[in-house]
Amino acid sequence: MGTVLTLDPPATGTLLDIYCRLADRPDLCPGPEVDELFGSLVRLVLTTPDGEAEALLADRTVASVRPELHALCSRGEFELERAWARRIAGAGVGARSACAELELFPYVGNYRALGRLELDALATVVDRPVRRVAFLGSGPLP
Repeated sequence: MGTVLTLDPPATGTLLDIYCRLADRPDLCPGPEVDELFGSLVRLVLTTPDGEAEALLADRTVASVRPELHALCSRGEFELERAWARRIAGAGVGARSACAELELFPYVGNYRALGRLELDALATVVDRPVRRVAFLGSGPLP
């Protein structure tokens, strides 16, 4: 019986390259390079076929960097939210109001969808319609 040679999926090298480049940065504040790295990571996650994703997650090197990659993503999200919180807080009341500025935030649609999911979950455990809710966040842009 011959030896079976298994090759790392191409996504492994791409993921590790993104990880190393993020880890080597002095900060993760939004900017062209950081935005491109996180954009590449998101595209990789969204486009990697299931079978390849399973092999990628099973890779020992990938498994060893996953906790730090999660931490880098968390820090990057914090920096993105902080930059936008400052931008929104600094907006005037005219044509560029805080509300108008918030609408430009890249993930405002995602945040609204998550809010709706939370509200829908709450509605399953109460016996009357939910009329008012206060969402409290833990980041700069809750």
